Amino acid sequence: EALASTPGDFFLDEYSTADVIFTPYIERMSASLFYYKGYVLRSPQQNPNIARWFDAMETLETYRGTQSDFHTHSHDLPPQMGGCYENNEKEQQRCKNLVDFGPYGSEIPDVGFGEPPTATDEAVARTFKHRANIVSCNPCKDEVADEALRCALTGLVSGELVTPPSGGDVALRYIRDRVNVPRDMSLHAARRMRTALEATAALAGDGEGPPIPFQHRRDQDPRDFQ
Repeated sequence: EALASTPGDFFLDEYSTADVIFTPYIERMSASLFYYKGYVLRSPQQNPNIARWFDAMETLETYRGTQSDFHTHSHDLPPQMGGCYENNEKEQQRCKNLVDFGPYGSEIPDVGFGEPPTATDEAVARTFKHRANIVSCNPCKDEVADEALRCALTGLVSGELVTPPSGGDVALRYIRDRVNVPRDMSLHAARRMRTALEATAALAGDGEGPPIPFQHRRDQDPRDFQ
């Protein structure tokens, strides 16, 4: 109703601090409703004013630089909120699986603007910058995690999948689950990275890394990446 009362697509007549204040709440609502309830908040049919607001926000370079994705929000929210609960309906489970396992594409409604041509380069550059720490924090042996990560990056750049070593499926899926947007890279770069990690991991097996903690996110300790 507030968005419908203004002549433009923002909360006031033009972009303002009101939008800045509401952004983290609406962004998290959009992610959690999709993941835990199977509901699309950014639906032009069901919520046209909110959909237009998201579209308008994405015209701002400052917003696109800080925009997060559904995977990051959905797994960061439970310890922040004291718990988030699934309704276990068929559509909710489908949405949850999309966020967790992919494919990481247009079926996940966390972004409306197209992928920039720099997405792959950004994903590679950010991963290479922190490669040593990514490997050392991995639950698998360093040599396994390092070789598996190199295989995934090769596939990301060349498009040709390279089979990782034994145990590489666990190493790569641990990384897949901990790519944080926008801390580590932007949304489209993260989509590219998660896709490459999962595709490469699938060549080694169906092993999963340790599950993402529900009570805390100490597995995301930023001190490991100073």
